[in-house]
Amino acid sequence: MKKQIWIITLVISVSMIGLMGCAGKTERVIEKNRNENIEFPKRFEKSYDKVDFQADVVIADGVDLNQICRKVVNRAYYDNDRAYERLFQGKELKIDQQNEVFGDNGEMIPNRDCLSVDGESFSMDGQTLNFVKPFTGYIFRCMRLEKRNPEYNMDRYELNGDLDFMSREEGENQIVSLLADIGFEEKFHFLSTVYAMDYKTMEQEEYAMDMEGNEDTSRYKEVWTEEDNCYNYFLRQEIDGLPLYYLYGGVFKELDICNVGVNAVYSKDGLQYIRIDKLFVVDDSVNPVPVSFMEIEELAQSVDEQYSMMISDADFVVHQMALYLMAEKASDETYYELFPVWVLSMEQIQDKQGEKVRTPLQSVIHAETGEVIS
Repeated sequence: MKKQIWIITLVISVSMIGLMGCAGKTERVIEKNRNENIEFPKRFEKSYDKVDFQADVVIADGVDLNQICRKVVNRAYYDNDRAYERLFQGKELKIDQQNEVFGDNGEMIPNRDCLSVDGESFSMDGQTLNFVKPFTGYIFRCMRLEKRNPEYNMDRYELNGDLDFMSREEGENQIVSLLADIGFEEKFHFLSTVYAMDYKTMEQEEYAMDMEGNEDTSRYKEVWTEEDNCYNYFLRQEIDGLPLYYLYGGVFKELDICNVGVNAVYSKDGLQYIRIDKLFVVDDSVNPVPVSFMEIEELAQSVDEQYSMMISDADFVVHQMALYLMAEKASDETYYELFPVWVLSMEQIQDKQGEKVRTPLQSVIHAETGEVIS
């Protein structure tokens, strides 16, 4: 089968950047006790001047909205030495670079980058971690994760499928166990997305490019077999029953599965890849503040007013409103503030030469103030 072309597109809306610039670090005045025993409908439909809400309202099962609080959270740390012993001990090293980098709290923390003679790489700093075996390079060339990418292909793989060498639950348990083994003291809760990646589909989806952007068949795996079957785990942290949202890398705002705290690949030969980034622990020394959710109609009106201020002739349709907790760095950049947000899946509709052009967008709305954050 003809290989699909991997085109990674980054579409940035100038109007949305304007909103981000206005909303990034503004002071938020939150009125306490605005409502009690809050409930939201499963669907909200109402049209405004600029924004048409035809939205499913998604809230995680079992969440008591009256118990949701604003909290202070900090980055979770692991032990570098224990991580090295668990993942890289005994490897013959080709490169071993040790230095210090600025941690998330502004202090210097030890950093170590290693490369084995077998081509395995390992990078750690007590907050983030990357462990990569060479086999993973083939796996990466078989995935297009960003849903805005025209070549997105994760729907080709079985979601929550099972492979013969072990169950997907067993692999996830091993990942959670690994976090404890390397020194994370917190018992994390995750919302998991797992793909059973079978070798036949990977062979069809594999694509590599050279420096000029042309297909490079020399980098393809020579033979794909059943031994290459693997699970790809994407684990998003949950706090108080709600999934966690943050700007990945401070830049990427999409809720794509690639922008999660833990991503790991398991095959019959064991762990092939793991990336850990931005896991959080609640600071129990700071008292939580009960959340005062804005009523959904009031919030929708606020969103419409903010989009109406944009210098654009576009209209917008909201298809889904999903409730998350957002971790945002505080103004002094020593801790994170945790508060609820609605993540809106929407379309921008523009009339271009008599034709309606629809562009998928995501918007993040503060659930207490109605402020457009990004």
